[in-house]
Amino acid sequence: MTHPALPAFPHGWFAVALAHEVAAGAVVARRLCGHDIVVWRTAGGQVRVNDAYCMHLGAHLGVGGWVNGQSIVCPFHGWEYDGSGRCVRIPYEKRPMRVTVAPWHVREQDEAVLVWFHPEGLPPTSEVPALEWTGFAHRSREWTVRSHPQEICENTADGAHFRYIHKFPNVMDVAAREDGDSIWFDLRIRDGEVGERAAGEPVPFEITGRADSNVTAVHGPGMAFNETRAKGRILRNRLYATPTDEGVVRLIGVHSVAFEDGRDPEEHIERTMGWAAFDAWEDDIPIWENKIYRPKPFATHPSEEALVQFRRWYQRWYADAAPDRAGAR
Repeated sequence: MTHPALPAFPHGWFAVALAHEVAAGAVVARRLCGHDIVVWRTAGGQVRVNDAYCMHLGAHLGVGGWVNGQSIVCPFHGWEYDGSGRCVRIPYEKRPMRVTVAPWHVREQDEAVLVWFHPEGLPPTSEVPALEWTGFAHRSREWTVRSHPQEICENTADGAHFRYIHKFPNVMDVAAREDGDSIWFDLRIRDGEVGERAAGEPVPFEITGRADSNVTAVHGPGMAFNETRAKGRILRNRLYATPTDEGVVRLIGVHSVAFEDGRDPEEHIERTMGWAAFDAWEDDIPIWENKIYRPKPFATHPSEEALVQFRRWYQRWYADAAPDRAGAR
């Protein structure tokens, strides 16, 4: 689904792989904002990202290419490039050519590989906050979705959809707080306001008072985050929304569990990764893939002020974009 009312690609950090997908010596082909890139790890353990095509005759370095020490080798004629993209060796010539396959800014954090994109090629102007992951078990899943990263991250600000898409029994109010390149959301349950069940819908589960704390945020243009603490258990969910082409997003969902009392998270994560993460995201996909973007929603109620605030905040991720005043009164 294309979104003509939105710029095709925001600028910022986007996840192109999980760290375990790029082992030492591995070469992985990816798409990011209409560009073919290659993600690879040197023998010394550093993750590098470069344009995908060899400067010689244009072979794709991620299709048959390999790592030689600190360099990536083209599968076609053996040309080698270092992490900066500079040609350092041509096996059948005395000297390499003075050519470069363009490098991309890359960060490896939170067990993910993040790459910076800017349509004008400008360097990073922000960072994604990193977390401590000692004692956590992780599970991940991926989807390709016809949508836009703003639409996907916007769900964090939409309190009403939790009732109708995710079958929460209560209405959720959301308050937003901006903090530079992050926006935080406080979700509050409206006690006593339980929606009617649809035909065949199971009896609502009880959630009032369960969580000791709940933190929800969007960091940068493409990562929605939630942490819930309850009864000594810490649940963390990350949904990375990475635009690969116009109107196409690669979703990387990561569900993580830890216990404050030292219980082994690997023994318990299977119980929570469905209802707490993957099932919920999959419920959203048909909506994302079949909706249009309305810059000015027909009716934006006071309960949806967080959504309006989110849209205004998100404008920072568009180069030369005019402010979105959707729903302003």
